[in-house]
Amino acid sequence: MVEEKLITTKEFVTYKEHVDSRFDALEDKMDYQNATLEKSLSQHIGSVDEKLNLKLDKVV
Repeated sequence: MVEEKLITTKEFVTYKEHVDSRFDALEDKMDYQNATLEKSLSQHIGSVDEKLNLKLDKVV
């Protein structure tokens, strides 16, 4: 059987703040991971582009 529990507005606000802070932390973590991934991909693309240019220079 499910027991119903009534909570006060203050308890709800406290719970909501807790949930919001957890979502904010997750969002910050995702932003950091996206920035790190973007930087890594950019460096890799730059490296590949540089290698291709060197190979093209050798052909020409």
